Amino acid sequence: MKVWFVQITEYFAYFYFRNMSLCREPSDLFHGPNEKQVKTTVSSTKYFKAIADNFNNLNDVSNAIRDAGVKHCGLIFGIDYTISNRMQGQKTFGGRSLHDISGQQMNPYQQVICILGETLEVLDEDRKIPAFGFGDVKTKDKDIFPLKEGIFCDGFNEVLDYYNKITPTVQLSGPTNFVPLIKEAINIVKRTKKYHILVIVADGQVTNEKINQDVIVEASQYPLSIVVIGVGDGPWDEMKVFDDGLPERQFDNFQFVNFYETVTGAHNPYAALALNALMEIPEQYKFIQDHDLLRKEDEHPNVREGRDNKFYVIRDNFTTLHDVSEAMIKAGVHDSELIFGIDYTSSNTKLGTSTFNGLSLHDTSGPDLNPYQQVICILGETFEALDNDGRIPAFCLGDTLFPLKPEGSCSGFNEVLDIYNRVTKEKKLSGTLNFVPVIEESVKIVKETRRYHILVIITGGMIDPEKLKPTQDAIVEASKWPLSIVVIGVGDGPWETMMKFDDGLPNRTFDNFQFVDFHETMAGAKNPYAAFALRALMEIPEQYRLIKDHELFTDLKNRESHVYHDADGELNARERREKRFYVIRDNYKTLHDVTKAMADADINDCELIFGIDYTISNKTQGQNTFRGLSLHDTSGQGFNPYQQVICILGETFETLDSDGLIPAFCFSDTLFPLKSEGPCKGFNDVLDRYNQVTKEREPSGSADFVPLIEQAVKIVKETKKYHILVIITDGKIVNMTTTIDAIVEASKWPLSIVVIGVGDGPWDDMMKLDDELPEREFDNFQFVDYHKVLKDASNTYAALALGALMEIPEQYQMIKNHELLRKN
Repeated sequence: MKVWFVQITEYFAYFYFRNMSLCREPSDLFHGPNEKQVKTTVSSTKYFKAIADNFNNLNDVSNAIRDAGVKHCGLIFGIDYTISNRMQGQKTFGGRSLHDISGQQMNPYQQVICILGETLEVLDEDRKIPAFGFGDVKTKDKDIFPLKEGIFCDGFNEVLDYYNKITPTVQLSGPTNFVPLIKEAINIVKRTKKYHILVIVADGQVTNEKINQDVIVEASQYPLSIVVIGVGDGPWDEMKVFDDGLPERQFDNFQFVNFYETVTGAHNPYAALALNALMEIPEQYKFIQDHDLLRKEDEHPNVREGRDNKFYVIRDNFTTLHDVSEAMIKAGVHDSELIFGIDYTSSNTKLGTSTFNGLSLHDTSGPDLNPYQQVICILGETFEALDNDGRIPAFCLGDTLFPLKPEGSCSGFNEVLDIYNRVTKEKKLSGTLNFVPVIEESVKIVKETRRYHILVIITGGMIDPEKLKPTQDAIVEASKWPLSIVVIGVGDGPWETMMKFDDGLPNRTFDNFQFVDFHETMAGAKNPYAAFALRALMEIPEQYRLIKDHELFTDLKNRESHVYHDADGELNARERREKRFYVIRDNYKTLHDVTKAMADADINDCELIFGIDYTISNKTQGQNTFRGLSLHDTSGQGFNPYQQVICILGETFETLDSDGLIPAFCFSDTLFPLKSEGPCKGFNDVLDRYNQVTKEREPSGSADFVPLIEQAVKIVKETKKYHILVIITDGKIVNMTTTIDAIVEASKWPLSIVVIGVGDGPWDDMMKLDDELPEREFDNFQFVDYHKVLKDASNTYAALALGALMEIPEQYQMIKNHELLRKN
């Protein structure tokens, strides 16, 4: 009985394939030189440890499964139908689509279904398998669909039958997203109150890593194991992070298996794949039992829910500026603005006794910078990088609140310092300190702009006792909005009131106030600038996370916030600022960040237009980047750069298109439609039409963007909708002057232009079109060098999507601010 599981698995698998006449020996299905590699043990932490792959043969893991008490479990199956499957078999499946079922050899999905069916089905007591597809043109990254409509598949044989039946009819799309499938698996576990194994067969990296990480962490609260079988060429970096990273999980609930690497060269490929798929199941099940997850699977709300519904003080728990900077990136702090407040009250004259040689804190007569000047300079080194457009509303606090610069916002910290120096020489200190007006003005700015802001106040800290309660109320009210308050205390103190504002006031929605004692922080620090910046930024990552968790951005959009004019009808300084042209910075680090920003910008109804460059220069532009071939060459097994870009963008951009119809054009000397009958039906159709046209059409002429951009503007005018025009080109345009004019004209309409450069370059003209042309209404043009992305990124799909989408949130915000949609 000791080897029954191995024997049954090997014989069933062997005879199954023989009976289907697909091979004579098991090894006939697999080709390649590499032996299977067993991954190394990952060191454990106090609470979470990665499960090591410590079995050497299928018999050992089978015994361990039995010893762990896994007698029966439920199985759930998921199949990836994203468009990248069309190009992910270049190295591992003869250049064919991974879903190709036209040949004699089984495709990788069929192979996995067969092998795992013979292995895992013995664990499933009722043989009823919920099987789902995801990433097709209908579900995209939002949903899943059942392989067998309405009911479960009766065992893996029926899973295979239905896979073969529906695959020819499924239109591949994307992007890759495990979230809907894992959430459905969680629902099945909660409904059945049984341990389940979710098997996902997929071709590669997910595009939005953060939300997938979050759902894997959430799934670790339930009796559910996730096994992902990676088919195709990879890369698999993110899968390995999901496998052995994510220490916030309750247990290591995720196992990744590289199908090609595992079966290639293995003496018994079936046993090798089964061994790797089952490797962590015994230890996972033991943890589930030890922690009563089977008994409590219906009692697990979000582990953060209790914390998020109660106020708690944010701890100062970073030790280096690098740590807090990384935390800000992870928190998604990518689109913030700054507001500045300077205390000009009379108490500043006597608060430098101990800390500024007895001088007034605003004294500018000596050779040394006063504390206010020092703070402005140091914050200019760090905080200015957080400001999205470099425009800083700055105010003076005294008897009344007044702008530091009467004409409007300051252009960065250099101008804050210049105007401070000028105003300080002219301004007489007076009055008592009151934070209320500057906090209320900041809340007003947040409401008007609908953006996250950081209010920085530099102060001597002597708040008028009569203003103490109103100040507390103003801080509490401000906690209902996406606003952080950082107060820098200069001078001698005392700072008890500031400390109370920092760590007290439990009736706040979140801890929105951070106090920093400037003198104490700087004194004795090895690197005073870094120490001060660290303290000032310390709570920002957690504050921003709480703002998102409490959905304050959503609340902001739902509240009455259209306050665009002051009492006399003049446009306020904020709107005047946004009427000026400025170059949009590429300031997102991950696809999750830019996707979240798009959601925050409320981009929910846009259309796509597609342009493909068929000029003669494509024949010579692949010398360095495409093995000397024409960029449109389709004679080899691999995809050319145009095909690759279409596939990758199909994973992400198609989700933005509200009707799935994409007007697509070819351009050289003339402009003509890719599909003569009308728009293409999704990116699959774009790719099919491209393949057909490319075989029939020889590249010729020189590139001219103008007819394509004019056609895009015409479509925008007719449809009265926001559009994104995507152009794939080798970058060799002939007439810069007319192209510039067309781009400037297009900036008067709700249209974004994204250019993907393929081939060798150079890209000087594209860079000029991207970051210059100040006569535009807004920065409506983004350029991405595809080869650079391909060369530098570990996850090409996410990196190209990030680069292409980088400026869309800000562009859309400007389109709304300039009322171009309403004008249209």
